[in-house]
Amino acid sequence: MSSNSTGPHTGDIEITMQDGVAVLRFPSHIFQKKESAALTSDFLDLQEKAITRCVLDLGLCEYVSSDGLGATAQCWKKCKEGKAIQMALVLPADPSAEVRNLFDIIGLSGAIGSALQPTVADAIAYVKAFGSNNPIE
Repeated sequence: MSSNSTGPHTGDIEITMQDGVAVLRFPSHIFQKKESAALTSDFLDLQEKAITRCVLDLGLCEYVSSDGLGATAQCWKKCKEGKAIQMALVLPADPSAEVRNLFDIIGLSGAIGSALQPTVADAIAYVKAFGSNNPIE
């Protein structure tokens, strides 16, 4: 598995390429208004660069605000409607983690369904299984 950083686009999200998949992480372990704006911007940037697979890694997140939940839902909706990007999501492994509970309470876990994966490696395998013609591979 290769990993080469494309660098944080806004300073709020770390984006690395792993096996042709963009992996987005929040170094501060929080996902609130500033990070939500960064996610939306970086997501559009991925689309412009014709990167068709991404993983939103919230596995180490300790806090997600309503803005973060909204930005995640918005990106997910764009993926489902436009089919331009395949997206998977990783939540904290601890079933009692606040972030995981928030996704469950608002129903986002159910909406995301099988694209909700336990690890980044599983999420990468999930999005690669769709076989899109990704020019970065």
